[in-house]
Parts: sequence; structure tokens; C-alpha cells
Amino acid sequence: MQLVKNAGNAQTDADSLQSGRPPLPEQLSLHGSQLQPLKQALESGEVNAALVERKHQLRLLEAQQLNSSALRDRWVGLLILNAAGGLGDRALRQALHAQLQSAAQDAFGAEFSAQFLPEGLLPQAPPTNPIFALSTEQIRQRWSAQTRQQPLRILYAAGRGVLTQSLDLLIALLQQCQLAYTLIPTKNAGEVYALVARGEFDVVVRGWIQDFDDPDQFFGCFEKQAPEPQAGVHYATFFEKIAAARTLPEATLRGSAYRDALSALENEYLYIPLCRDHNRLLHDPALNPQTLCRDPFDLDAIDLR
Repeated sequence: MQLVKNAGNAQTDADSLQSGRPPLPEQLSLHGSQLQPLKQALESGEVNAALVERKHQLRLLEAQQLNSSALRDRWVGLLILNAAGGLGDRALRQALHAQLQSAAQDAFGAEFSAQFLPEGLLPQAPPTNPIFALSTEQIRQRWSAQTRQQPLRILYAAGRGVLTQSLDLLIALLQQCQLAYTLIPTKNAGEVYALVARGEFDVVVRGWIQDFDDPDQFFGCFEKQAPEPQAGVHYATFFEKIAAARTLPEATLRGSAYRDALSALENEYLYIPLCRDHNRLLHDPALNPQTLCRDPFDLDAIDLR
């Protein structure tokens, strides 16, 4: 999208931009663009700002000339574990949960998160599970023979920034513990969804972003990619509790019900939260949008230096 100046006013200072909005044309056109042409347009100044899917943001931010500003939309990243496959042992899921969160805290810094829901979306966060600390040697002794017979199947997604790094942390941990695994490369979301629907995986990485401050919006992460038919009673219980909570008249009651429903998954270590961030607006250095705003193209939220 381009920053359009009022054609009837030759001034270009910030006050003239904020004094009113230019009239909208009778027709608006939206144009799709491949990643490389968009990158060139941003670098040349032909396009002043762009809001794109997060996986493309990671590639565009490699351009030295581009700035980014955090938006209100919040993003979370996690690993989902298939309890009906090679990770059917709750104790193994628990051990991987503790080891991976510890490694991610060191590796990700400010992007690390041990919680699935962003802070403040529930009246009270779900209780923290007790730390189940096992050494890599203890993990090797308990589960290496099992994984030799049935290597853990990891759906691998390259080029996804911190999500790919999360998978790399898992692979490094499995290597330290001498647990056998198989990498299944995936090229697009359709391939991932098909494998998950058939239960042909043990670990899948998932990033989820929402622009509404309601925990209900984040549960789509599980609806779209969790192994519901294979995981059995735990997911069934979770979805039943969520469905019942949506009809509650008070927000506090609904939040408490959501917290209890999420505990049904957390108590079984069916997923591992590892990272968090905000969605970002990419723009040239001449624009200075307000951070954490909802509408990045509101002229009141943009300062033209």
C-alpha cells in the first residue's frame, strides 16, 4: 500500500496529513505480488508500507533498508504432540516439555514464552505444571529402545524463523538423548494438514496469530491442526468444555471455563509453548507508525518525518 498525499494540498508536513483524509477513489484495486518484486518495491520507495503474512515478513526483514513496527496482533508458536503415536507415553511428553522450554528460554530470549495464551486474556492463567526434570542420560535410558523400534516422526518446515528454530532445538535434544527420529519435509500447509488428519506424525510446529483480544480466537490453533480423531478423550474433553463455555453470559465465567478446558490439554503435555511475538508492519524509514496499534494505515497513527 502507498501513502497517498492530498492532491489538492501541496504541503507535505505532518499537520497537513492529519488535518483530513483525501477523498477515496470510486474504485480501489488490489494487486497480488510475488515476494521479490514486493521487496524491491519496498526498498525503492515505490511502496511505503506492507502488511503481509508472517512467514513472508521473516524474509522481507532481511532487507537492510526496511524497518518494522509491532502491531497489536499477537502471535504464538508451539509444538503439538501426537499422544496417539510415538509420544503416547505421558512421561516422555513431560520430559520433552521441560527440556525444550529450558532450551528455548536460553535460545529465544525475549521471544520465549512458556504460556500458550498471551498474558491478560484470562482472569487467571492455568496453573503451571510441576517441572519434571530428567537428564538427557535418564531420557536415553528410558526411551531410546522404544524410539529405535518406532522413530519419532517430525513434520519439518524450513524457513519459518523461530518456528524452524523450535524444531531444530527438538532435533538437537533428541540427538543428545539418542532418541531416533524421522524428518518429514513439508512444502505447504496443505501437506501438513493432510498428514496431521491421518495421524501420520508425532510432532508438528504451529504458529498462530489473532487480532482479537479474546482467548476463544486462539483455540483455532488446535481445531485446525491438532490430531483430534487420534488423540482421543483429552481433545474431546477440551472441545466439549470450550463449546459449553461459549454460551456463558459473563466474561469472567467464560474465562474461568476456558482456563479449565485448557488444563485438560496442559495436564497431558499435548503441546509445548515456546515463543511469542507481535505481527509487524514493514515500512520505509520515513514512516514512524505508533506501535501496538490496531489499524496501521490510520493517518492519525503515522508520523511523516
